[in-house]
Amino acid sequence: MDWLQLLVLTLRLALLLAGLLGPGALILSALGLPRSLSGAFIVSAVALHGVILALAFTGLPVGPYSLAGSLVLITTVAFIVARGKPAVASAEEGLGVMFTRWNPWTLLYAAVWLVLLYRLGAQPLTGPDVGFRWSWLAEQMLRQGSLDFYPPHDAADFTRYFWVESIPPGVAGLYAWSYACGGGFAPLWTSPVVLLQFLALHDLVWRLAHRMGGEPAARLAVLLLAATPLFNWSVVIGQETGLTALGVCGLVYGLIAWGADRNRAWLLLAGFSAALVAGAREYGVAFGVLGAVVLLLWRAPRRNLLTYGLTALLLPAAWLGFVWLRTGNPLYSLNLAGLFPVNEVFDRYTAFVRLLQSAGLFSTDGLYQLARYLLLFALPTCAGLMLAAWRAQITFTLAAAFLVATVALWITSIGYTAGGLFYSMRVLSPVFALAAVLGGVVAAQAAGNLLFRSIGAVLLLGLGLESLPKTLALPVNPYRAAPVDWLQAGGEFVGRTARADAELLPVLRALPGRPVIITESAGLQRLLADTGLTVVPIWSPAASWLFDRQLPAAEFASRLRELGDCCLILTRDSHGARFVQAYAHPALGAHLQLHQVSGQYVVYRVRADPGP
Repeated sequence: MDWLQLLVLTLRLALLLAGLLGPGALILSALGLPRSLSGAFIVSAVALHGVILALAFTGLPVGPYSLAGSLVLITTVAFIVARGKPAVASAEEGLGVMFTRWNPWTLLYAAVWLVLLYRLGAQPLTGPDVGFRWSWLAEQMLRQGSLDFYPPHDAADFTRYFWVESIPPGVAGLYAWSYACGGGFAPLWTSPVVLLQFLALHDLVWRLAHRMGGEPAARLAVLLLAATPLFNWSVVIGQETGLTALGVCGLVYGLIAWGADRNRAWLLLAGFSAALVAGAREYGVAFGVLGAVVLLLWRAPRRNLLTYGLTALLLPAAWLGFVWLRTGNPLYSLNLAGLFPVNEVFDRYTAFVRLLQSAGLFSTDGLYQLARYLLLFALPTCAGLMLAAWRAQITFTLAAAFLVATVALWITSIGYTAGGLFYSMRVLSPVFALAAVLGGVVAAQAAGNLLFRSIGAVLLLGLGLESLPKTLALPVNPYRAAPVDWLQAGGEFVGRTARADAELLPVLRALPGRPVIITESAGLQRLLADTGLTVVPIWSPAASWLFDRQLPAAEFASRLRELGDCCLILTRDSHGARFVQAYAHPALGAHLQLHQVSGQYVVYRVRADPGP
């Protein structure tokens, strides 16, 4: 790399970071709020989400220039408004204190960061469904120059986006900005986004604990969180769970700060944080509503309620309305007691997945596995939560309400998570963050007892050191892998999938003609994006009739002839493959000719006329 390439790379990175921090920092100043790393990132992320929704709603192009121009405009307006405006006083110092006052715990904290930086640099986007969800949506936004294919509804939409869902484009918007600044779709460009999430989360945990128990509590809270491998994995995989944890912590922080001095500006921060959660996942709206309930119980003035409500719920309401108009269902992927239309094949598929996982959490094995995972991979924050329960205080009530809400949403989500119990536990990221805060506060209060302080220091040091290989290797259990494999273990799933995809590509390229690919494997759409092959999900209107078991065999064959040259590709031993085998039209099997088994994929040619 020559000096010119290095300069261009540096400028691209600077532009990326400026867009993720600059607008938020100046909006905070314009609103009279103190600047902080966490606040700047939260507000910038919400501003970017708002920009993408505005472009989508108006039909204007989504691209590097429109995104950059919109952020520059927002930043300029905020700068003009902020000039000379005093900020409300902040009651605590930020996370930077962790490194300005060196002690042995700083070394432990730095060691965790070294592991995280390695994973972000060597294994970006290791979440199993990032490739066909958040990253793919970001890539498609820039490729298509719009968001007019999402949520996918008609057959043409499903050739551009695979999954039946209406997750708000909050995470995808951040990645779209990263890719736009990077000038390509290399996953490494998303690592600054995830890095800022970690920094902002630790900053907010520090500030929350500092408000409740001073600097000792803040230091302990951050150490407890850093030593929780399950939390670190939930954020490092690059999905929505880092933003949900950040938004919930910011919401709690804003409400507590408002409760302390009743300055309305804090409700703006709480509202932006609620909007961040709602922009990360559909269920995030529940946290914004819970925040409004808290303010009602606290008898907040109507003007304050309006301030919070507009900030917290305007963007989520706009997105839900947009989805409702486009699909007829505000929560497109969910069947809400039959009140709204759904994609029938996808609805049957999700019901099938829930059936396969019917034992779920509340079986003997499920509860055992839950306890095992928490003890192995989340013991520091679980211990902190138990300490908080032991020394329960009225100041903990607000955090406890959000803890309970998160757990309830997680339990609801388990049946929809094809990845199993462990994978579903990433949704608990807000619980781990808030548990670290409460545990840090209680531990600091109890530290006056010399015996407790000595035992606690030894335990925390041991847990922190023991967490390092787990943070490095999850979702692989390092105790079940050789130390030499730890460096690669965290990216095992992505690597295994990439190898299987590499085996499949030559098989498909060797197919005569340009067959349509029908599949239940969401990753194939991205894999084949540059081959010219059309990938059709089994629940697309173009293929959903394959599951109409009442269709006469003659009409079924006629439709196959109309479909033309096509292949069916199934992922071996997957929920989707089992669904096809269980629910496809009875005549389909007679029209399939096994072409090749390639790694984890089975490729069938679909014949218009049934074979012998």
